[in-house]
Amino acid sequence: MSYSSAPRTLTSAEPKLATKKWYVAEILQSKSRYALQNLKMQGFTTFYPHFQSCRKQGKIFRNVLVPLFPRYVFINSALDRKQVRLINSTYGVRGLLTSDTRSPSSVSPAVMQDLLDRCDDAGIASSGLSRGDEVRFISGPFYGHLASIESLDAHGRIMVLFRLLGMENRLVVEPAAIAPVGR
Repeated sequence: MSYSSAPRTLTSAEPKLATKKWYVAEILQSKSRYALQNLKMQGFTTFYPHFQSCRKQGKIFRNVLVPLFPRYVFINSALDRKQVRLINSTYGVRGLLTSDTRSPSSVSPAVMQDLLDRCDDAGIASSGLSRGDEVRFISGPFYGHLASIESLDAHGRIMVLFRLLGMENRLVVEPAAIAPVGR
């Protein structure tokens, strides 16, 4: 189950999930932790993906986990009327997203699989960066400078190539220190 501070991703390797569908529930603002906890206590399997973001607090830059879809949680279940009422009355949950017929709308299996594949076991979405992508420094002494990705290693570090004082320089950075340009 997922919590806002320590999300967990479910993989397609869990066979019992194949027969169930994924649904989306809207969470009340600032109540994600309560909603996820209550859904877990009721036996529901949830997915609440996050991504790494660099936030400025005063003069300090901090890496924080931010929900990928704030105020929305994915629920894997074979829903019946009783479970729909149970989810909709859960503390912290506003309700399931519904279609025009007022029945809960399921998420396409292909979309859900793509989302699960983009996240690691902790529920943290990858940056989606690859060699040759243009990025901008969002923290540190090179804040605002443009660079291009030269390589990525298995430990999550990224080597970038950027121009400074008329020379090309290579620098190894953490993913939270850069952001893709144009996204």
